Amino acid sequence: MYAFTPALRAAWARLFSHLPRCLLEHGVELGVESGTGGVEVSFRTDPAVYRAPHLLLGQTCGYPYRKQWAATHQVVCVAAFAVHGCAQTQYSSCFITPADGGVADLASARGKRAAVNHPDSHSGMNALRHAIAGLAGGRPFFSEVLISRSHAASIDLVARGRVELAAIDAVTCALHREHAPGLHRRIRIIGQSAPATALPFIAPAATTARVRTGIISALNASLRALGDHRGELHALRGFQAVSAADYAAIGEMERFAVQRGYPNLA
Repeated sequence: MYAFTPALRAAWARLFSHLPRCLLEHGVELGVESGTGGVEVSFRTDPAVYRAPHLLLGQTCGYPYRKQWAATHQVVCVAAFAVHGCAQTQYSSCFITPADGGVADLASARGKRAAVNHPDSHSGMNALRHAIAGLAGGRPFFSEVLISRSHAASIDLVARGRVELAAIDAVTCALHREHAPGLHRRIRIIGQSAPATALPFIAPAATTARVRTGIISALNASLRALGDHRGELHALRGFQAVSAADYAAIGEMERFAVQRGYPNLA
């Protein structure tokens, strides 16, 4: 989920290159017993990836986890980042607008255009819907809502003035500042969403508690193995266990909007 540039994908690949050894050291043989000594790493996020019969671990967003994957998968952990808008297992969204625009806060975005990375995104849609619901009065709030298909694309739409508002995952926002500073200077952060539990790493429902614990230990060992060569992952502080109950706040934010007559971001 946080591999939207070649440099970031390479950094994650370096971390996962240590995972087969670390899994074995922590008593987890799933995915490495074939003798190849490797674990296949994919940066795809289409449903077929999560339904793969030999899936060890995948990462998704908390909103589709609750809507789509909770019946067949369980949460294992989250990646904890030391960036603004994140704390321990929690993260938030940054509300952004063009740097030279006239939107000072969410209320002044009424009648403007918004971008959403995906309709089932918590950080891009659900968190923004929750924030707007109290202002909308049960009526459409924006003149247009565009689906951008990625947070990076939403940032680009805001920077170019194509839309006046978007909600961007705080980790993505921080990483984008590092990787595209010129473009990032063309946006302005005007607020922050309510916090929620960060993007979950999920495993098949049959995964045992022992294996879950071993996976978390192996991920942290893989991060330590990078030493001073964390590169683009320098803000990643580790992997922390979470449970399905930790994602209740995401559902509560959805209910808040529905109860106020604002079920759809519009």
